[in-house]
Amino acid sequence: MGTREQPRKCGLRATAESFGGEELWSLLLGYDRAHAVLGASISSGGGEERRSDGLVAGHAYAVLQCREVLGVRLMQLRNPWGAFEWRGDWSDHSSKWKEQPEIKEALWPERRSKEADGWDDGAFWMGFDDFCALFTLLDVCDRTTGVRDLAFALDEDDGCLRGPACACARGCARFWCLCHGPRALYWGHQSSRDTMALPKRSCRCLERCNGGEPVLL
Repeated sequence: MGTREQPRKCGLRATAESFGGEELWSLLLGYDRAHAVLGASISSGGGEERRSDGLVAGHAYAVLQCREVLGVRLMQLRNPWGAFEWRGDWSDHSSKWKEQPEIKEALWPERRSKEADGWDDGAFWMGFDDFCALFTLLDVCDRTTGVRDLAFALDEDDGCLRGPACACARGCARFWCLCHGPRALYWGHQSSRDTMALPKRSCRCLERCNGGEPVLL
């Protein structure tokens, strides 16, 4: 909890849970779908230490996404400094993106624009196996999801009439045809200490209609 001296301070409680391999990946996917706040770090003997692989030990990273495409498990992380990125496989400069263009199209279609703007913005992708081999701490702030997450997006940038009209049409289609309404009403996620109780089932057909985003059942 915050104090008068450090009002933004928050505490994280360690648990006795231990997961690895398939279980850990399933948990990460579940937390990602539930929009939990995830953070990761590499243990350090003394303070923050810059490593030759581009990572910083003793430093907290935000975990932005966990995705599996064509059997390849990838995680997107971000250094809050906005610099100093991973330099290994699936990093910004990795040849993996050219070797597997289908994955690039699915996860990083705007790669060319980033190349033009400059690479080092702090956000990067890395393989799940590399993540497990290098990162030693994983922090999770779970959250409850449900009907209160439903919101009307106006799309104001598209103009006074076109924006709200298109947003309304998309919202209704997602609510009635892509099950967003029933999901929010009846299958909302409840934060729980029993982390293994996170829903893992999804519909591949609805996922394709939803732009590749998971649709829980």
